[in-house]
Amino acid sequence: MSNDYDKIIRENLQSLIEPLIRKVLEMEVVTVENLTTKLQYTLEREADFLQKITVANGDTFALHIEFQSANDPLMPERMLQYCGLIYRAHRLPVLQYVFYIGKHKLNMSEVLSMPLFDYRYRLVDLRQFPYQTFLESDNPDEVVLAVLCNFELEDGRVVISKILRKLKELNTSELKLQKNIRQLEVLAKIKDLQKIVLQAEQTMALTYDMETDIRFKQGKKAGIEKGIEKGIEKGIEQMAISFLKEGVEIAIISKATGLSTEALLKLQKAALPEK
Repeated sequence: MSNDYDKIIRENLQSLIEPLIRKVLEMEVVTVENLTTKLQYTLEREADFLQKITVANGDTFALHIEFQSANDPLMPERMLQYCGLIYRAHRLPVLQYVFYIGKHKLNMSEVLSMPLFDYRYRLVDLRQFPYQTFLESDNPDEVVLAVLCNFELEDGRVVISKILRKLKELNTSELKLQKNIRQLEVLAKIKDLQKIVLQAEQTMALTYDMETDIRFKQGKKAGIEKGIEKGIEKGIEQMAISFLKEGVEIAIISKATGLSTEALLKLQKAALPEK
């Protein structure tokens, strides 16, 4: 995937990998364990997603998924390179998929033939799946994926409105709704639909102003009432912790509070210790 989308995809699709595995790859997953995506043996590569998967029949393997927004004639060579590095790092059978989410016709090869062996990864054109596959889910994280799928003959504005209405219907938390809308905006950009999403948000009054959030105002008020800078910082920190507990993205909290990413990560570690 191009560098423009690498970071965005990793940050925004982590919570969406499981529904893709279940609904697109049709795997009945029993256990999932994240594996390090940084692979370095003189040559360094970083996979989009890499997990240790155990399926219902007891098979365990390293599942490697890449998202690709443009056709790459060297994709088989890249995936073969990943395959060798993943096996060397984790000593597990490797199953590899590339999800194509670009706007142009898919024309990449999934096979690399050599004199002594043939290598193959699995190429999935997500745009061929009906958008209803994800729209009909009761999980808002899955509903977001509908924007990457096939709209068939329906107008993009109609489908986007359906997705936004479903997200609003499923999300009881305003903060979670905004997180899903943010994901939708990112994915819509890949298909040149971001403008339509933004217009639909305004029409449906879904634009969220952090400054009007009760906890944001309470945080400011708590600091101001103390009349000292320390009090203001404490109030904003408490508000940031509330957002972290709600699962709001750190980038959004940083923009709303003025706290640095480093400071928010420290708060997250202190307030939400790993079990």
